[in-house]
This record gives sequence, C-alpha cells and structure tokens, in this order.
Amino acid sequence: MPMVSPAEPYRELAHRETDGLEIALFWHQRTGRLTVAVSDQRTSDYFELEAAPDEALDVFEHPYAYAAARGVSYRDTKTSLHGGVGGRQGERFAQLER
Repeated sequence: MPMVSPAEPYRELAHRETDGLEIALFWHQRTGRLTVAVSDQRTSDYFELEAAPDEALDVFEHPYAYAAARGVSYRDTKTSLHGGVGGRQGERFAQLER
C-alpha cells in the first residue's frame, strides 16, 4: 500500500506498467480530485489528466485517447513517475512504497 505524503495526501488507486509505459490513478484526499499520470520511459514523455469519478477507470485504461480529446500535449513535458521535474506531481511518485 502506498504511503500518504503529509504535504499532499494522495493514494495510488491503480497502477500498471508495460514496456516502459507507466500509468497510475491517484485520489487526492484533501481535495477529492482524481488524476491519471502517464510516463513513457522510452520517449521521456509525461502528462497528467484529471478524471471525474464516473470516468476515472476509463481514463486510466485509455489515457492517450482522453489526452487527445482534451487537447493535452504530452510531447512537451519531460519527466517521469519516478523522477519528475519542476514541481510536477511526478516528483512525489518516487516517495511511494510499492
């Protein structure tokens, strides 16, 4: 079970990793927000999407489709779930215990 960070309490609800592609679904306890984070180690691409409660698992399963539909650019941000940059949520992922 993941640790809860005192600065930004959140829990990892789902996680999958395949061939350098890592996707995680997070619930932010303080705000109730759900986010899906995607990191592609092959290209160093990274992006995050907010997800409504009724679509969270669908966003988790199909993040690239949701990113395209929402106009989210994932080619501009260089970070990862385990070594983020610039204060992005990805920086904190490395603190989780798996």
